[in-house]
Amino acid sequence: MIDKVRRLRSKDASKYLLLEWGISRTLNTLNKLAVIGGGPAFEKDGKFRLYKPENLDAFARSILSPLVNSTAELKVARDAEGAEPTPSPRPAAAGAAGDSFPHSRTPHDPPFS
Repeated sequence: MIDKVRRLRSKDASKYLLLEWGISRTLNTLNKLAVIGGGPAFEKDGKFRLYKPENLDAFARSILSPLVNSTAELKVARDAEGAEPTPSPRPAAAGAAGDSFPHSRTPHDPPFS
């Protein structure tokens, strides 16, 4: 049996995160996270996603940093939590200008035969 709990549609979930937590996640962002993952847990009613406030609260807690007094403390706090280091910029893609990758193609190359 499904428990009787207030559930919010995506637009209202976005407003809830902003009003209750000060976290800005637009409707479009919630839509994207529903597809790729990483957003708050939800249930479905046909085409509508329904969010329970406790799931939005859990999501907000998961993305907020610990309480700090400076950005320097934030790095220390994240290191202490074992957070992943910020990734370095990606190298240039294969086939980029000046790359000698043998399979690089240009729009002027003939099609493969």
